[in-house]
Amino acid sequence: MPHSVLLMHTLLAGLSALLFGVLRLARSQSSQAPVSEALQRVRPSDVVLMALLDTMHSLLALDGATQLPGTTQTLLLQATLPATVFLSALALRARYGWAQLAGALLLALAVAALLLPASEAEQQQQQEQHHHHQPAVAAPQHLPLREVLFGEPRLPATRLPMQSQWPQAPPPQSPPPQQLGAAVGGPLVSRLAFAAGALFAAASAVFKKRQLSRAPLDMLLLAGWCAAAQLAGGLVVAPPLLLALHGVTARQTLYDLLRALRCVTSGLSALSCDEMPEARQAPFLLIFFLVSSCWSALSLLLLARGGERCGERLLSLGSALLLPAALFAFVRPVALPYAWEAPPEALPAREQQAAIAMIAALALYQSGSLWRARTS
Repeated sequence: MPHSVLLMHTLLAGLSALLFGVLRLARSQSSQAPVSEALQRVRPSDVVLMALLDTMHSLLALDGATQLPGTTQTLLLQATLPATVFLSALALRARYGWAQLAGALLLALAVAALLLPASEAEQQQQQEQHHHHQPAVAAPQHLPLREVLFGEPRLPATRLPMQSQWPQAPPPQSPPPQQLGAAVGGPLVSRLAFAAGALFAAASAVFKKRQLSRAPLDMLLLAGWCAAAQLAGGLVVAPPLLLALHGVTARQTLYDLLRALRCVTSGLSALSCDEMPEARQAPFLLIFFLVSSCWSALSLLLLARGGERCGERLLSLGSALLLPAALFAFVRPVALPYAWEAPPEALPAREQQAAIAMIAALALYQSGSLWRARTS
């Protein structure tokens, strides 16, 4: 939902600022040599521009996460690679091999195919697949998080009949006729906004690389300042962005943020969260932050301990396998407990074709990267 976008961005930026602050404090207390003064000269204009690009990427990606299926998000995120290749060649004069260029071009074409409006036949097929994947039982409204994650809920014997605790899900309804022109897998505007978020991510990465190549900086210091700037930038950028995308006024956006923060700071109590149920997703957002942080730390560890070439090979292999693994996690042909919490998603025919093309393009690009690293 649009009113939870700013909350998720604020929590993620705050957690990032806290993490980098703790890492800097730990480094200052260690026996490591202090950072030189030259590496601490951060230009405020660079930090503001980096934070602006990262904030636009975060808000657009989070907004798309509330509007689009997970499979669609995974596929549209692949737009980051061809955009990075194009911007790197333009701003950094980077050179790529034919395999890398062919893989980036194929990825760009697959993403462009996903952004085209769907025909009525594709919409009808998507509705049938959605009805087929509809869960048979609706989720209880107040199930504890520990029961969702670790085991079956034990219902008291006094709560009978079972139909009152596990109500049947309402029959799926067809979308109104005015939505028949939407793209497969979500509204076209949401798809375009999500793809634009991937472009902002690529622009941020290229700009950071260019500035750091000109004047090296301490990475912990830069990351901490960028996270703090993103925290403040969300309050400035989110209200007009959500107004343009969803018609939500700036006053309503900030008011929803205050209510959601009150819910989170109260320990997700029912009294404070009745008006803002989306804030109950904060624990899952924390899990996402921890998993992404561990993935980044593992990537740096592979590069540091495994050597540059060995680490790049492992990261290239992981990057090529990440897309099919993510799609498998969303489609999930194997039935799992608590499927109503994250039911399996259908993969329309157009997205199936795009996924096959993207997997082949990533394999081609990563093989070209390994070949250039071996011959250079």
